[in-house]
Amino acid sequence: GSELVKCREKIQSTDYEMKFLEEALEASEAECTTSKNAIATLQKEIDHFKLKFAQQDSLRAKAEEKESEERAERVALAAQLNAQLQEHARVETQLRESMEITERSLTQELYVKEEESKAKDAEIGRMEEAITTLEAHQLSLKQSLSEQKSMLDASNEEEIGRLMGEIANLQSKQSKTQSTGVVSEAKVRELE
Repeated sequence: GSELVKCREKIQSTDYEMKFLEEALEASEAECTTSKNAIATLQKEIDHFKLKFAQQDSLRAKAEEKESEERAERVALAAQLNAQLQEHARVETQLRESMEITERSLTQELYVKEEESKAKDAEIGRMEEAITTLEAHQLSLKQSLSEQKSMLDASNEEEIGRLMGEIANLQSKQSKTQSTGVVSEAKVRELE
């Protein structure tokens, strides 16, 4: 009988332990479920943060790429501007040199023209002097010629008068000798 009691007590004790273990298992399962839920929540948050980080990385990469492109563009523009400035400076220097050469050439040409003009002015001056001298000489010659003409006219009139006198004299002699001309002509024939 005592063994039966012991068995019942053991069964009771075992039932009690089983109940306790079941309760503990249930509590453990509930904790496990809570933990699982917490882990799932944390995993969702981790995934969310990962997505956010991935987006940020993508945005950063895009921003860096854009910044790199802009930097490259700025460098290219600076190089282009520098090349244009150098070309502008070269053209300006070339134009300045060309203008200086042209200016020197024009100054030299102007000097030559001025010298030629001075020489021509001097030549014109000499010609004007020569013309004045020639005009004076011409006037002197005209006066002299006029005087000579007057003298010649007077002399010619005297000469004409003298010659007319001679002609009249000869004509008078001729009329005297005409009557004796026939006799003289016969004498000449005889002498021949």
